[in-house]
Amino acid sequence: MVESTLVVCHTDETVFHSVQMFEAIRDYEAMLQLLHDDPSIVVTQATLSNLLRSKGELLVFVENSGQLVATAQGSLCRTEPLWQVLVNNVVVHDDHQGMGHGRRIMTTLEQAVRVRWGENGLRSIKLLLTNSPQKENAGFYRSVGWTARTQENNNPTVCWIKEI
Repeated sequence: MVESTLVVCHTDETVFHSVQMFEAIRDYEAMLQLLHDDPSIVVTQATLSNLLRSKGELLVFVENSGQLVATAQGSLCRTEPLWQVLVNNVVVHDDHQGMGHGRRIMTTLEQAVRVRWGENGLRSIKLLLTNSPQKENAGFYRSVGWTARTQENNNPTVCWIKEI
């Protein structure tokens, strides 16, 4: 287990004040490769910068002593009258599992969604995410307040939903 000495949550390009661009790209790319079980995923500086600057995207990170160890992304979907945010690419680096970073990243993402998109007079924003039951993390999502919307036996993907 890696001991946490400094944990910071980032919701924008402030991540580059603490973590060098090269290391941020390397860490983010490694987490996406791990999550999607695809070593061919490549993240460029332009891709990461564009995501961080986009008004319709939120990227949050947990930094531990200069290394990005967790991330999650929220993508705004304007579906009047209710706005929805698709939560995706939620991942905690293997070496940092069990340290509360998953809970921290989800809480930070929810707070950032409220700040960025909740100020437009919306009464509620629906968060949605999908994941495979094979990941065996349903207990985690339940513990942070999410509810499974469908759990059909033959459906390989579970849709989770949470109103904030």
